[in-house]
Amino acid sequence: MSEPTVQDPASLGMDPQQLERAFGLIAGWTESGFMPAAVLHVARHGQTVAHRAFGRISLDADGPAAEPDSIFIIASITKPTTYTALLRLVDEGTVSLSDPVTRFIPEFSGPGRDAVQIRHICTHTSGLPDMVPDNVRLRQQHAPFATFIEHICNVPLLFAPGTDISYQSSGTALAAEVVQRVRGRPLRQVVADEVFAPLGMTDTTLGWNPDKEPRIVEATQPSHLTGLDYDHNSRYWREFGAPWGGLFSTVSDISRFLEMYRQGGALDGNRVLSPAAAQAMISDQTDAMPGIPAATKLQEGWGLGFRLLRRANPVYFGDLLAPGSFGHTGSTGTFAWCDPSRALTAVFFCNQLHERVQHEFQVLSNTIAAAARY
Repeated sequence: MSEPTVQDPASLGMDPQQLERAFGLIAGWTESGFMPAAVLHVARHGQTVAHRAFGRISLDADGPAAEPDSIFIIASITKPTTYTALLRLVDEGTVSLSDPVTRFIPEFSGPGRDAVQIRHICTHTSGLPDMVPDNVRLRQQHAPFATFIEHICNVPLLFAPGTDISYQSSGTALAAEVVQRVRGRPLRQVVADEVFAPLGMTDTTLGWNPDKEPRIVEATQPSHLTGLDYDHNSRYWREFGAPWGGLFSTVSDISRFLEMYRQGGALDGNRVLSPAAAQAMISDQTDAMPGIPAATKLQEGWGLGFRLLRRANPVYFGDLLAPGSFGHTGSTGTFAWCDPSRALTAVFFCNQLHERVQHEFQVLSNTIAAAARY
């Protein structure tokens, strides 16, 4: 799909000067070297009002300039796309959120694991750890996805399902495995055919597309991964296509993905989910779980794969978005959110580690939200 046409922000109720403030923040971060590359996309009522790139795609200061259609490995923003493929099975009646995971993955059975339902692996309430204890060793060995599933099927739970919230990439891996077993195809093919193609997300792939290598932004690495043959820039990890963090995409593609949810499961006449399933994905699922402490619910809330704004802990959403806002972030330095009440969507990719840019994400989100004049 061709790059989106940028509309006059004022015609869509956005303050151009306020958007320039957002651009100024990003320019300062990239010019200082804090973020080697960054791209911002903002949409209002489904129309692009900002689409601009900053910095360079290489960690080398002399590398090529970033472009608005530069491709990033977007880490955990991958997760909602995996859950979208799963919710299509719910629409079709082949999977229910109340089904035990063991119905589809019998080897997952064992102490506590028999009680884990599909809804738990969609809401970070399964009790599974984020990563299996052997995560680093498996990556060192260049283990395939099936080996990760074997380890997840035997890992002890941290708590009884539905009694707490603890972020878990392991649960997303199980969701992917359910999709693969029901569909009889690899997840990367399922999401390509059933999610990305209908939405016109032509630059989005689970795992890299080597043909687009010249447009791929080099990821900054945490110190414990730098220079190793299983870091985010390694051939192994690029090809692995982790269903919890291996998506390669552009800001405009992910904006289309969010817009599909804002419009109730369809975009440009192409339906991906039923309106009911799309609404379930972005509706609070954890608030109705009585075993989760009230204090935890104030800090964190989840739909099915999407994080929901909590005023007590706004994280990357910032301070100005309205209740009902949903989105996700990624460890490689990415965020994406939608405020349905204002028909406002923002997607920001950079290649500075998320742990180092939390303040910057908040102030950037505030600046974008403040641009909406109605």
